[in-house]
Amino acid sequence: LKREMFSIQKALAESQNLLSELQKPVRFQSFEF
Repeated sequence: LKREMFSIQKALAESQNLLSELQKPVRFQSFEF
């Protein structure tokens, strides 16, 4: 059960990193306008 929780936390961290990476270019585009 601990392994499952660890894998879930790892997946959440990776998804959050992906979201932050996706939000970066959006911010740059907003600055252009």
